[in-house]
Amino acid sequence: MAEIPIQNVYYLLCYAWKQMEEGKVAETGAAQQTGVANLLGTVLANGTERVLKQGLDRGYVTQSETTSRPRGQIDFDTSLKRALFPKAKAHCHYDALSRDVVHNRILKSTLRELIQARKIDENLRGRLRLLTRRFGDVGDVNLRRSLFQQVQLHSGNAFYKFLLHICSLIERNLTPTEDGTGKKFRDFLREEATMWKLFEKFTYHFYRREQERYDVSAPHIDWDVSGEAPEQLPNMRTDVVLSSPARTIILDAKFSKDVLSEHREKKLFKSENLYQLFAYLQNAEATEEGFEDAEGMLLYPTMEPTLDDELGRFEVRGHQMRICTVDLNQKWDRIHEDLLALVDARQES
Repeated sequence: MAEIPIQNVYYLLCYAWKQMEEGKVAETGAAQQTGVANLLGTVLANGTERVLKQGLDRGYVTQSETTSRPRGQIDFDTSLKRALFPKAKAHCHYDALSRDVVHNRILKSTLRELIQARKIDENLRGRLRLLTRRFGDVGDVNLRRSLFQQVQLHSGNAFYKFLLHICSLIERNLTPTEDGTGKKFRDFLREEATMWKLFEKFTYHFYRREQERYDVSAPHIDWDVSGEAPEQLPNMRTDVVLSSPARTIILDAKFSKDVLSEHREKKLFKSENLYQLFAYLQNAEATEEGFEDAEGMLLYPTMEPTLDDELGRFEVRGHQMRICTVDLNQKWDRIHEDLLALVDARQES
């Protein structure tokens, strides 16, 4: 599959993160970038300028000091070891309001890491350098995945959540070069497993946000077995279920290089995908209410227009099944329209 236009990659990410509104605020100039590193760097720079203009978030940070005016909690062990009490002093721990909180440290350190990336535009590199100098007393930190779990945000600093998604994506994909003189950005757009998961999340959150006709969920489906189900049975977790009083659709999103497979010089729908979707339909009908007449849809992204977005429609055991595509190599408003049209929800957008 050819590469998805860079702005469309950005929209996929924003939907998958449930941050579309925040993404629109920070997207200025993103569409003109070439390469994911420059895209993320531009968006991160735009978002950082916004939080700096509003004022970096502050939080309570534990400080320690030896003082003749105790405050907070006295550290008796340290005070005794240092023989501070005879000197009328004590070692204390106290909470102080500071900008040196973990989410500001992550933001500053990610900017520093991105400056070292080989393929960053030089003008953007200079912009990132200037931004790091505006963090004042905020310290640096070694970026690691566990660090992001320590962040605690609230409604007043919710925009940081979007920026931390960007920082986390950079942390996962920026690695040292072989000669150790810089950083290189791993091209996750070429990794089918990563893009498959991204496309699943995007599809789910797109339909949750952009239409009102259907309730959107992603339930697990129980196996229709007699007696107790063996523990070794795999989970049947749906990607998207769209349900209304008149219609239910089980949608399975498939990010694959090829929509069709070749067998004996003949192009065929991928059997494993069809079998999986059919298993969902059959077991849901047997174990859940409201799935008696459910439809099944396989949705594939493509990078070129097809003669028909619906490649196949047929009925199996009372269930309509469809194989559909959406062209990601077009303007976003067309992608938006095409996705709504697939489930007949355009008038609700």
